[in-house]
Amino acid sequence: MKKLKYLVICLLAFTLSCEEDDSPVVLPLANLAATSEVTMDGSGTVTIRAAAQGAKSYTFDFGDGTTGESLTGYIVKTYEMTGDNTYTVTITAIDEAGSSITETVQVSVSVDAEIPAEINLLTSGTTKTWYLAASEPGHLGVGPAREGIDGDWWYPKWYSAMAFEKCGSEESDCLCDDELTFSVNSAGEVTYELNNNGQTYFNVGHLAAAGGSGDTDLCYDFDTSGSKSVALSMVSGNVPDDQTTGIQMDIADGGFMGYYVGSSTYEILSITENSLHVRTYDTANPDLAWYHMFASEPATPPTPGNDMEPSAAAPVPTVDAANVISLFSDAYTDVAVDTWRTDWSQATLEDVDVAGDATKKYSELNFVGVETVSSQIDASAMTHFHTDIWTADATEIRIKLVDFGADGAFDGGDDVEHEIVVSSPAQGEWVSLDLPLADFAGLTTKANIAQLIYSGDPSGALTVYIDNVYFYDAGTTTPTGPTSAAPTPSLDATDVISMFSNAYTNVAVDTWRTDWSQASLEDIMVAGDDVKKYSELNFVGAETVSSQIDATTMTHFHTDIWTADATEVRIKLVDFGPDGAFDGGDDVEHEIAITNPNQGEWVSVDIPLTDFTGLVNTANIAQLIYSGDPSGAITIYVDNVYFHK
Repeated sequence: MKKLKYLVICLLAFTLSCEEDDSPVVLPLANLAATSEVTMDGSGTVTIRAAAQGAKSYTFDFGDGTTGESLTGYIVKTYEMTGDNTYTVTITAIDEAGSSITETVQVSVSVDAEIPAEINLLTSGTTKTWYLAASEPGHLGVGPAREGIDGDWWYPKWYSAMAFEKCGSEESDCLCDDELTFSVNSAGEVTYELNNNGQTYFNVGHLAAAGGSGDTDLCYDFDTSGSKSVALSMVSGNVPDDQTTGIQMDIADGGFMGYYVGSSTYEILSITENSLHVRTYDTANPDLAWYHMFASEPATPPTPGNDMEPSAAAPVPTVDAANVISLFSDAYTDVAVDTWRTDWSQATLEDVDVAGDATKKYSELNFVGVETVSSQIDASAMTHFHTDIWTADATEIRIKLVDFGADGAFDGGDDVEHEIVVSSPAQGEWVSLDLPLADFAGLTTKANIAQLIYSGDPSGALTVYIDNVYFYDAGTTTPTGPTSAAPTPSLDATDVISMFSNAYTNVAVDTWRTDWSQASLEDIMVAGDDVKKYSELNFVGAETVSSQIDATTMTHFHTDIWTADATEVRIKLVDFGPDGAFDGGDDVEHEIAITNPNQGEWVSVDIPLTDFTGLVNTANIAQLIYSGDPSGAITIYVDNVYFHK
C-alpha cells in the first residue's frame, strides 16, 4: 500500500513538471513613436498613427482644446480654425497596468475659410476685376442718407446718372476707365486694388484731398496703387432689409471705389456674377448717400449719332384689329386724338419717321399729356394698354391713364386715374409694354378715358420715342412674352443647388451665353423677377467650367420655361468628368427633348437626373445647353434653374 501511494505521488509530480507555462508574456511599455499625414486640400484633416511596445490604448491631446482616444493608435482629426496654423499633438500610450508614456508631434495644417456666396461673386473665388457700369442708368447716383430727410432714402432719389453721362468729358472721363480688383485667399481674407489709370474723379466737396479747388466735380492725378485689406461685417438699418445683402466692406488705408467722396466703407446692396451695386456716405456731408454700379465687363460707349435714336421701326403689332382700340399705330385705324402734346405739357414733340414707320419723338421730357377729351375712349371691354418706347437715356418711364367719369368733364368729381412706373427700361432698343388694365388699380372706371400722360427721369433731360399706342382685349390673343413671374420655388434651400433663381443663393456661373452659342441673350425683369430671355434661338450654352457643379447628391434638374412659338425645347447637361476638362476623354452628356410645350404660359420642368441616362457622372457638371425648334426662330424665357433632391 505504501509503495502504491509513492507511485501515485511520483506520477503526479511527473505530470505537473511536464505541463507548459501558458501565462502571457508582458512586455514593458516603451518605444512610443508617431507619424502624421496632413490632407493638403484646405480641409484641416490630419491622420495620426502611433505605436508603442506594450501599449493597450492611446489618448491624444490635439493642441486646440480637443482630445481623442484610440485602441489601435490610428486616429483622424479635422481642425477648424481657418488659416495656416501649427499645433503640438501630445500622444499618450497606456499599458494594461495603467502606466503611460508620452510623445509629441508637430502638425501644420491649412483650413480654408467658408466664404459667403456674395464674396465668391465679388472675387470669383480667387480674383475678379470690376468696371464702372457706364452703360447702365444710375451707375452713379445720390439720395438722402437716412430716414427723415426727404421721404424714401434707399435709392438715388436726387440724382441718377444717364448712360455714359460721365464718359467722354475731360472733367469726368477718368471715372469710366477705373479697374477695381477684389481677391480672396484660402483663409477668406479679401484684398482690393484700384487701378485708376492715373486719375480719380473727385466730388466737389473733396477736391482738397487731391490738392485741388473749384465748384464742380473734377478729375485729378492721384496715386491709388497698392493692395489694401478689406474687412467684412454685417450691417442693418441703413436701408430696408429687402434692399441690401447686409454685407459691409471697410477698405483699409483710405481705399475707395472709383468716385471719391472720402469714404472707405461700402454696403453691398446687390451682387450677381455680372453686376455689383454699392452704397456709401459722403464724409463731407452726412445727409448724402452715394450709389455706384459696377459690371464684370467694361462698358462699350455708344457710337455718336448712331445709338442715340432708333434705326429700326418698333415691332409690328399682331393683335387682331377687331380686338384693338388704337390711338397711334400704322398697323391699325386710329381713333380721333385731340392732341399729342397739351398746352400744359413740358416736352418738345416731333413727328418723325423711323425706317418708314410714323413715330412720336418727345425730347426734354418732364411730362407730356395726350388728350381724347372730345372723343373719350371706352376701354371697358379691353384688358391691356400697349405702347412701344425707345430711349437712350431714361432711367424711369411713367404712364398715367385718366378717366373723366360718367360726366365726361375734367375735375367733375368722378375723375379717376392711375400711374404705372417702368424702372430702368432697356436703353437703345424698342421696349414693348403690355400693361394689364387691372394693374391700373386706381382706374376704377374705363368708359371715359380722356388723358394719357407720359413722364420720366431724369426729369426734363430725356428723350423718348413712342409708337403703337393702343388698348386691346387679350382674351383672344397669345402674348409674345410673359406678363407674370414664374412660380416661386418652395423647396428648402438646403436641398437645392441653384444656378439662377431669385428664391435662392446662386452658385457661380461663368456665362449664360457662350461664344459658340447661336442665340441672343437679354437679362430682363418680369413682374419684378429676374429672367433670362433667349431670342433667335438655335442653341445656347451656359457654363460653370471654373466652378463645376457636384450634383451627385441631387435627384432632379428643374427649369421654368415660357415660349410663344417653340414646338420643341431641348435641355442638355454635360459633365466634364474627374479631370474637369472639356473633351478630356471622360466627358458624358445627355439631352432631354420636351415636345410641344404649352405656349403662352410658364412650364415648370422637373426632370429626374436618372432620365439623363447618358449622364453617368454628375460630379463635374460644366455645361447646360438649351436648344429648340423651329431652329433659329424661337424665343424662350428661362427662370429658376437648379438641381434639387
